[in-house]
Amino acid sequence: MLVVGPGPPEETFVRQLLEGLAARGTRVEVTASRHLAGAVPAACRAVPFVSPVYGHARQARNATAVAVADPPAVAAALRALPSATRARAALNRHVLGARTAGRVVYFPWVSAAVSFGPLVAPGTPTVVSCRGSQVLLSSELARGDGYGPALGRALRSAPLVHCVSDQLAGFVTDRFGVDAARIRVTRPAVDTARFRPVDTGRSQRVIGGVGRLTWVKGWSWALEALAVVRRSVPDARLVVLGEGEDRQPHEFTAR
Repeated sequence: MLVVGPGPPEETFVRQLLEGLAARGTRVEVTASRHLAGAVPAACRAVPFVSPVYGHARQARNATAVAVADPPAVAAALRALPSATRARAALNRHVLGARTAGRVVYFPWVSAAVSFGPLVAPGTPTVVSCRGSQVLLSSELARGDGYGPALGRALRSAPLVHCVSDQLAGFVTDRFGVDAARIRVTRPAVDTARFRPVDTGRSQRVIGGVGRLTWVKGWSWALEALAVVRRSVPDARLVVLGEGEDRQPHEFTAR
């Protein structure tokens, strides 16, 4: 299996997935448009990627949108790009095309499928993961630059689409016209052998959350909601496990 992403598999759940597949006998290769040194699980093999296809992001995204819809138009789309970007795209197409023969290609992020899907050899079995914001938010926020339509084409062209919830699967079907028969829902799970509820003996109401401290996760809304809850449940607390670029504003909001 070749795992293709815009960056190394840094997220814990992606690394655990790759390590689990490797432990079960699957040969896992990881490639990305950013430096992989030290970021690939020991059980997997790093595959060099030439350089980012999207050196000029908007032009390249438009080119990939055309490529997904009309493969014969790839050459014409690449000609519209600056020469350096066109050369990298052609080279990456050769590299990925050669390495995807006989492999399953997995895009852990749907944005990677939009950017790099057209570089994969036609007929290659591919799996695309839909995890939330890249589908629910990006398709709305990026309407002006063609990302939404390109996202839909990438999802419809994938033989298998993985969603993390029934709600997301319904959105992918309703908004982008993806055949429900090609969608599999696998919800994020908690290993109950490692994580179990602890009886503290206190009656305090605690709400827990896990995730990066970034605006996409909606923690500011959670804090506002907590203020409402505490009007009737004064001892309610919100405990968030995570780090991120918005830690300081969230701490000030909490205070």
